[in-house]
Amino acid sequence: MKRPKISILERKWLYCGYIALEEARISISRDPSELPDISHRTAIVRDDAVAAVVYAPSLGELVLVRQYRYPISRHQEDWLTEIPAGMVDNGESPEQTLRRELYEETGYQAENVYFIQCFYVSPGISSERLHLFYVEVDPSHRIHQGGGRAEEQENIEVIHVPKNEVRKWLQEGKILDAKSLIGLQWFFLEKVLD
Repeated sequence: MKRPKISILERKWLYCGYIALEEARISISRDPSELPDISHRTAIVRDDAVAAVVYAPSLGELVLVRQYRYPISRHQEDWLTEIPAGMVDNGESPEQTLRRELYEETGYQAENVYFIQCFYVSPGISSERLHLFYVEVDPSHRIHQGGGRAEEQENIEVIHVPKNEVRKWLQEGKILDAKSLIGLQWFFLEKVLD
């Protein structure tokens, strides 16, 4: 099947704030002998993000965070257990962001950082890409308690969970966050089998 030719005719901002909402008018041409279809598409425009699977080998524990997430409250959920994550600031590389976010959220100073993969979070609606990393830490790498930045109203609980317990949570469907599912499944497929 031949791909249709798609042209972006116009873009306009519907909203710009913490997130930006953009609408585009696009032309979809399947056959050069016919008039193209004109369609409207909407996208949430977001900067890149980072996340990390954080493992303390000497303890056999994964370092996770619990955070309040307002958007999921409509599903009778509101606190999620996740891997540490955050948004890339202007002028930062994904690895610099990861180191900053790991320090802010968990209190750990990252020593060795291993890049896993970059992927789109929800490409049907958002431009956001997530850079996923793996970090090994030692208890001596913990500089402070973490918990996030008060000025950003982050209320983050840092939890250390034995890897076998996290595997059980995955099997029981208790990890509901996509980036955490991807990262933790990678951990159990790639790292634990090494």
